[in-house]
Amino acid sequence: MSEIGPYSNYRLTVRLELSNTPGIFAKVAALLAEEQANLGAVDLVSATKTRMVRDITFDVQSEEHGEKVVACLGELPDVTVLSASDRIFLLHLGGKIRVGSKFPISTRNVLSMVYTPGVGRVSRAIASDKSKVYTFTSKSNSVAVVSDGSAVLGLGTLDRKHRFQSWRARSCSSKNSPESTRGLSV
Repeated sequence: MSEIGPYSNYRLTVRLELSNTPGIFAKVAALLAEEQANLGAVDLVSATKTRMVRDITFDVQSEEHGEKVVACLGELPDVTVLSASDRIFLLHLGGKIRVGSKFPISTRNVLSMVYTPGVGRVSRAIASDKSKVYTFTSKSNSVAVVSDGSAVLGLGTLDRKHRFQSWRARSCSSKNSPESTRGLSV
């Protein structure tokens, strides 16, 4: 999922099981056109003599429109909707920010350099020259997003746990990539 464009706010991927009969997919494509859904990628997942599983990606105009299109697909004869996913929600699974080592800690020697006793030397260096904190810690890659929670993304006041998603997204957008920025909930 590293390539995200072209962007659509409402891009769905639906996994369908279809009868392996000529014309069935044409009915799916016709329904999408009829419902004003913009057909994108079509991927064959598996096929047998009688059944075929395909992932169909298409853009819709809103969440409600997407729900309607998926329901209509489920009503087609010889078509079963196995799953439907929204790419935006897939990108948010498990959160958007990760914290991890910049390099593999593969030996005890490396561990002793990045943790104790090595970190003690770095801590003493920072204590003697406070400007080194930006060189030897993640402080140069950190941002603070301060908000009272009102009018988050124009959605109105959200409670603390719901506004975290917006704050984390803001911290990601402050640098070139989510991996280079640390956004922590306090």
